[in-house]
Amino acid sequence: MTSTPDPRVLLQRHLGYPDFRPGQRPLIDAVLEGKDALGVLPTGGGKSVCYQIPSLMLGGLTLVVTPLVSLMADQVRRAREAGIPGAALHAGLDDDARRHTEAAAQRGDLSLLLVAPERLEGAAFRKLLRQLPVRLLTVDEAHCIALWGHDFRPSYRKIAEIRSLLAPGTPVLALTATATPRVQDEIIDSLALRDPTRITLSFDRPNLGWGVAMLSRGTRRLPLMRHWVRGRAGARMIYAASRRRVEWIRDALRRTGLHAEGYHAGLSGAERERVQDWFLSAPAPVVVATNAFGMGIDRPDVRLVIHDQLSGSLEDYYQEAGRAGRDGRPALCLALHGPEDADIHRAFLDQTHPPLRGWARIRAMLPGAAASASQLRRQVRQAQTAGVQRFGTATSCRRNLLLAHFGEVRSSAGCGACDRCIGWLRLFQFLDSGYL
Repeated sequence: MTSTPDPRVLLQRHLGYPDFRPGQRPLIDAVLEGKDALGVLPTGGGKSVCYQIPSLMLGGLTLVVTPLVSLMADQVRRAREAGIPGAALHAGLDDDARRHTEAAAQRGDLSLLLVAPERLEGAAFRKLLRQLPVRLLTVDEAHCIALWGHDFRPSYRKIAEIRSLLAPGTPVLALTATATPRVQDEIIDSLALRDPTRITLSFDRPNLGWGVAMLSRGTRRLPLMRHWVRGRAGARMIYAASRRRVEWIRDALRRTGLHAEGYHAGLSGAERERVQDWFLSAPAPVVVATNAFGMGIDRPDVRLVIHDQLSGSLEDYYQEAGRAGRDGRPALCLALHGPEDADIHRAFLDQTHPPLRGWARIRAMLPGAAASASQLRRQVRQAQTAGVQRFGTATSCRRNLLLAHFGEVRSSAGCGACDRCIGWLRLFQFLDSGYL
């Protein structure tokens, strides 16, 4: 009789890690027992391990729904290097490649199949799905299903319908790095998770220091960013809101003698790959990028993450800033915040979810009137930008404010590692001295 392999042995053999990180093993055990599960693991917490190991143990196919189409090829490559046969279905495949992948899944040659949520809406894929031996449905970036999530995708709402096409009792694993308690509840309801195992790790990362420079209108931002970046060891990242702003900051830094590269979705695939490879291999790179950069790029010694302006939500900001200090050593997450930022957020909101005007506004105010999806999304975005504003203008501990946003309450009044608790001079001493 063949014995069941030990998950920890498989982890060591295929992925090279000595042991599981916090939260991983309970999620793996849950789905192996056929239970639904929700895992909220901070950025860098190793979410992919939670479905890779079960894919080796459950047999059949693990279907992974992920919105990160641009990273599917890299995720498949990493799985194959670990001895996990995987493939992806996405719009970038030609017909021959798509048919080859579908045939491999039907033959049982794959353990992992990655798909974008939009594919779940097609009748052809749903027909295919009935023929596949799916043993686990994984929903990555699960906050995208929640209206109150920071990256809501309407197509994620179709995932719950997929359960009816799978064998009864097929477990569902939902994973995310950033979800408030409200979003977690919405994920569970929207996916119809059945009495799920719920693992939520602390969002606190003591090795990260936090600082926000409050600027008056019209203040030049580049001198501050240049001052923060210059002379720092390790990798450094600067996030900017637009392609044009990325290129302007990159060129300005280059004129001061710094070797900086830019990254945004408007670059060719070859250029993006070149910048990624340089960032991963150079001893102390500086990359200026939109939020298109960072997903799936695992460099542990990022010592500094700077935001030219705070993101549109604290979830987005925490995820982007959280790419600092994954090696556990001190790193700084710094941002610039001025009156112009609120203007930009407001203009973006009006463009994507215009406010009601005229009779439409009057009708919406009548008793019993139901808000449209666009109105609800506008309300969500307004609440998110208000949270960002509170963080940017905080007069007390920034770490405590961030953690409270995610439902955590610290007993300590201060953290000892943010500009409000210890000031800017000691914040950089925190980074340079290397203490935790």
